Amino acid sequence: HHSINRGPWAANKTLFAFISQYWHTLDAEWYVTYDADWQMSIDDMNTFIEYADKSKYDIVIGSRFVKWASTENMPRMRKIILRWARIITYIFNGLRITDVPTGYRMYHITTIPKIKITSDWFSYQNDIIESIRHYHLRFIEIPVHIKYTDYSLQKWQSNMSALKILIRLIYSSLFHR
Repeated sequence: HHSINRGPWAANKTLFAFISQYWHTLDAEWYVTYDADWQMSIDDMNTFIEYADKSKYDIVIGSRFVKWASTENMPRMRKIILRWARIITYIFNGLRITDVPTGYRMYHITTIPKIKITSDWFSYQNDIIESIRHYHLRFIEIPVHIKYTDYSLQKWQSNMSALKILIRLIYSSLFHR
């Protein structure tokens, strides 16, 4: 519980810290992170479960840029910035991830203690990506359906915010390895 809403980065940081401490006693095999801005469709959960049942992945990543995915009302500048995030992630981490900042992911219980979120703000995604690279975690990207609304675009996701995330990705990749 956070008395002040600090966004998805603080929520994920708390979730990962809690699960990392108590994962041996928890009665769950998979954990899902899901942004609370109504952009994501809960109907995509069936696809996540299908891939989780195949049990060969550590992380299932929802992507708006893979075959069969759909995105409504995505600002053009956001597409450009996210494309650059993909390029930067490949250059600095060697990972081909099409949707770097997605909040829609499913983690196997044994994976979460390996991920240490130390960053604040949306740059916490860099910590997750770095952990995927460092621990050679097996991941797959699956199609999701994202709908940008006036609400979701006003909340935390301005294009300037997306640009700041990209800059932090570059900085983190250069100086925090």
